[in-house]
Amino acid sequence: MGIVTAIFNQAGGVAKTTLTMNLGYHLALRDRRVLVMDMDPQASLTKALSVDVDALTEDQTIYGPIVDRTELPVVHCPTFGVDLVPSELILSTATPKLAAVMARETRLRQAIAPVRDQYDHILIDCAPTVELLSLLALMAADRVLIPVETQWKAWNAVPEALRTLEAVREARLMFNITEPLTIAGFVPTRYSKTYEDHRATLAELRDRQTGAAAIAPVLEAVPNSTLFGKAFAANVPLALYDKTHKAVGVLKRLAAALDAEERP
Repeated sequence: MGIVTAIFNQAGGVAKTTLTMNLGYHLALRDRRVLVMDMDPQASLTKALSVDVDALTEDQTIYGPIVDRTELPVVHCPTFGVDLVPSELILSTATPKLAAVMARETRLRQAIAPVRDQYDHILIDCAPTVELLSLLALMAADRVLIPVETQWKAWNAVPEALRTLEAVREARLMFNITEPLTIAGFVPTRYSKTYEDHRATLAELRDRQTGAAAIAPVLEAVPNSTLFGKAFAANVPLALYDKTHKAVGVLKRLAAALDAEERP
């Protein structure tokens, strides 16, 4: 059965989509069957994987399964070696459409259930909010990967994300979801060792996640680079844009760490 990982942080601009697309690629290189899901109405992941969002109908996006209970629409993306459930701006209307729906929080979990056995990994690129779209993803997930930008302001937002996860754990019990929601780790992102505040933030993050009080491991830092944006614009993973870049090895090792974890 595939393991479902939500790439979550309610702060924006912390490289959730960058991680999702590149980790999906490297997991596929490990001969894993990978499904990536775009839960952000901005559809950045969908665009990055070369899908024309303007040509999509409602039922060809994640909106259909969530609102209309249609089957998951899956698009194969050969450049990345993964399957994709696309998003589009219509997804922003899902919350009011589901306002009076019973058990709406489990809609994504129910939609994923029929295809879980078809994949080794399902990665969900969460919206940068704590509203229904992120709740749907967290209710469906087995574990959470939390990207944290290596700036002090971004680190200060982490406790809020942890409070959200604790609230979701309580909500899962209300729906008789007894499987634990674990944290796979914190991923420091946009890291540059040349900046003192980046080094200080990374050190603080590691200090707080050491010893008996540790919540989750701090994984290897992803270096900051303008090439991520260029690879995104070219609709390819970083490894295909510049295979010699130092971040490629980091992403490869992060994918290996995710793949090594025991499946539910």
